[in-house]
Amino acid sequence: MRTYALRLSQPLTCAHGLTEISLQVLSTLAFGFISDFRQAIVIRLIEGAVNGNTAMIRTMVSEVIKERRGSKQQPYSVVTQLEVDEESVQFVGDEVEMSSLDNQEEVKKQTLPLRRLFTRNLCLTLVAYGIMEGHVAVYNTLWPSFLSDPVVAPEDAHVRLPFGFVGGLGMPVDKVAISLALAGLLGIPLQFFGYSRVIKRLGMLKTWRIFLRGFPLVYFVIPYLSVVPSSSPRPAARDGPFVWMAIFFAQALMMFSASFAVPSQIVLTNNASPHPSALGRTHSTAEMVNSFTRTVSPVAAGLFYSYGSAHGVTGLPWWIMSVVTIFACILSLWVFEGNGHEIRLETDDSDEE
Repeated sequence: MRTYALRLSQPLTCAHGLTEISLQVLSTLAFGFISDFRQAIVIRLIEGAVNGNTAMIRTMVSEVIKERRGSKQQPYSVVTQLEVDEESVQFVGDEVEMSSLDNQEEVKKQTLPLRRLFTRNLCLTLVAYGIMEGHVAVYNTLWPSFLSDPVVAPEDAHVRLPFGFVGGLGMPVDKVAISLALAGLLGIPLQFFGYSRVIKRLGMLKTWRIFLRGFPLVYFVIPYLSVVPSSSPRPAARDGPFVWMAIFFAQALMMFSASFAVPSQIVLTNNASPHPSALGRTHSTAEMVNSFTRTVSPVAAGLFYSYGSAHGVTGLPWWIMSVVTIFACILSLWVFEGNGHEIRLETDDSDEE
């Protein structure tokens, strides 16, 4: 009887996850057959409609992991009051009867009301998370566009440093791909070998705050790649050792910042959940905020990029992002690392006994 509820829920959960993953795979494959922009929009809408697996997986992982470094172990899971162990799944407390789980009033008492979900710390964490997802999405969109934009002829460059210059680097697709590959070559080793060591040394919150400071710097310096001395005169594509050293520096700084700040942000968002019963809603809300900023930010950045290029300030969107990320760094000073149980309900004490 103890595992009966879980056994009932497993097929439904697995079927839901498999359906979402299958639809995402099919929509990704469909991109290879699109013939116009409208079809691409429809496919992206389908992807967005079925993209609920991120919040679901993060919630499941948080429940399955029995112990979290630096925080108190939670004695029950989100809804069914189950404790998940690597070897077995059992109800918290041997005295709990199945009838209590069927009692809607009892379940309601064990669930944090929606009006108490949005604590100050959770709201600040969600804002910081949304900002990060937004500017990273802009970077992923704007970086290849900036590298491939044509180099402006000398008579049209209107170079008036520090902010007055236009044009990109005019790189062909293969060289843009090389610059993108640098990100993977730098980021993967940092994730595997560097992240855990830094977290052990500095802690989650301090690591997040420190590496957030890299984003304003990298966004500020990226536009100046177009004025780095090149081995080829304008209007030829920018190339040569100085250009590639500058690209490597920008990518390295971006990867160092993202490889440590992004995972830390995810964990801090998880720990900012005010109650174990609110964990799923916390991740769902975070994904909703992130989806909004990932949608709006590239559009806004594209408009600023077009406006800046037409008015002799190609770096406008990059410098705006630099200011936004400075704000995120300041905001991080008011965020604290929660334990996932900031609010206690009346039933919590009895469940722990």
